[in-house]
Order: sequence, then structure tokens, then C-alpha cells
Amino acid sequence: MKAKVLILVIILIGLVAFWGCTKDDSNPSGPGGGTTTDTTELFYDDGTPDTYEEQTVAETGPGVRFTTPAGTDSFQLIGVKIRLGTTSAGTITFSLRLYNWTSNAPGTEIHRQTVAGGTQDTWNTWWIANQNIYFPASTDFVAGMIYDGTNEPTYGVDNTAHTNSWLNSGGTPPTWIQVSETYFIRVYVRSTTTSDVYELSPNMDGQY
Repeated sequence: MKAKVLILVIILIGLVAFWGCTKDDSNPSGPGGGTTTDTTELFYDDGTPDTYEEQTVAETGPGVRFTTPAGTDSFQLIGVKIRLGTTSAGTITFSLRLYNWTSNAPGTEIHRQTVAGGTQDTWNTWWIANQNIYFPASTDFVAGMIYDGTNEPTYGVDNTAHTNSWLNSGGTPPTWIQVSETYFIRVYVRSTTTSDVYELSPNMDGQY
């Protein structure tokens, strides 16, 4: 009898352990606090900037084109990450902006917010899930940092040519120029159906 009770207790403990460990529980350092085995990081850059650049003219700055993963899911944009260098003038202040992709170039602005503060010489992430920005699968969009003409935080650059890096040279509407560099800008998106999180920064072929 005691042996049967002991076996039953062991089975119950096993069931509690099984049902209590979700995908996120088994990876407690997930996005919002790190990375998990469910997180995919794709990138243009090699992780180490060749140099740093800044813009001195208001309403100019770098942007990077991204594409949400293929499939049937839709995705929420929850964060933008930029590799900053040493600030050249003023403080880490700029406008974080998002654009749709139209006619093979950055198009209409869909979001902007002022960034005031950050850490030099490292990656900085700004979480924007509360903005409720969603894209269907396989949708292109652009994330960029636009300068105010006073503050000059620098951003990481690889000298390798890449078709998904663009420079906003100003104007109304803004004029975007495709550049022969790779900008250190990445984004986080989250599937609205699976709750998996992907850190997107496309590979050297622009593929996912």
C-alpha cells in the first residue's frame, strides 16, 4: 500500500512539473531580459563596428530596412536596438522613427518618439510594445534615428556595402539615399499567435 501511495505521489509531482514549465519558464532570461532558445537573431552587422558616424544636420539620419518573418503570423514590433558610440556633441538625444516601405524605398512615417538618454559605447534598446505597431508576415518596414541638429550621438557602421541601409538626407518629404555601409540598427518583433520573439537584423544577403 505504501509503495502504491509513493508511486502516485511521484506521478503527481511529475505532472505538476510538466504543466508548470512553459516555454518561457524554461528560458527565464527571455527578451525583455535577455535571449532564449526560442529567439532568432539575424543581422547585417558583424557585431563589431568598423567605425562610428553621426549627422550634424537636423532631420537627417540612418535607417535600416527589415522584413517580418514569412508565414501566416502577424508580428508586433516591440523594440528597436542601436549600437551607439561616443557622443560627438550634446547628449544622446534623437528621434526614433519608423517608416513603411513603398516603391523600393522608405515611405510614409508611421511612428516617432523622442529618445532622451542612453549609454555610450554599447547597444541600447528602446521598448515600444505599448505603441501597438503590427505588421503582417513578410512585410518590409524601416527603423531609423533622426538627428535634431544639436545633439550628435554616434552610431556603429560596418564598411561592408549592404542594400538595406539607407540615409535620410533631409527635405520634405525626406530624401532617402541607399548607402554602401551597414548600419548597426536592429529590431525586436513578436508573433501575435505563437508568442515567440525574434530579434531581427537581416543576414548579409537580406534573407531571413
